[in-house]
Amino acid sequence: MTIDLKKFALRASAAVAVTVAGVALTGCSLLGNIVGGGGQEPQRDDDGTVTEGTESGDVFAIQVGDCLNDINVEGEVSEVPITPCDEPHDSEVFHEFELPAGDFPGNEAVNTAAEEGCAGDAFTEFVGVPYESSELYVSFYTPLESGWASGDRVVSCTVYDDAGKTTGTLEGSNR
Repeated sequence: MTIDLKKFALRASAAVAVTVAGVALTGCSLLGNIVGGGGQEPQRDDDGTVTEGTESGDVFAIQVGDCLNDINVEGEVSEVPITPCDEPHDSEVFHEFELPAGDFPGNEAVNTAAEEGCAGDAFTEFVGVPYESSELYVSFYTPLESGWASGDRVVSCTVYDDAGKTTGTLEGSNR
């Protein structure tokens, strides 16, 4: 499977999507049985919170609430650095949703759906202000055609501060 990481800025009703990294995976859907991309699972407590990160975390191991050091993730990869949120990190997974079944709609349609799903109500509910008014940015991991046939439909939305690393969660930051 292949997942693509996108970062974009949406201000004054203008959407600009720029490819920053692609993530190629070998496995099944994030929501299904996971064979994985070859990376490691981070250590988690009973609540699922990362207690010890990994520099080579299986991208299918990321979940809502995880913090990532993915600013330098480039090209096709199967791993992403996952870290506890109480340590400095680049981004935080704040929302996931599944795209509808059917034939692969094309990269543009997948990216449009990801932009709408990540910068919409889920962002506002998580951060506390609408994306258009926020100083924070969104990026997202999306399935590409090579993963679609295996059932991968999950979009993972991340939030980040373009000024640099953050410590702790951006939930309720109202920025």
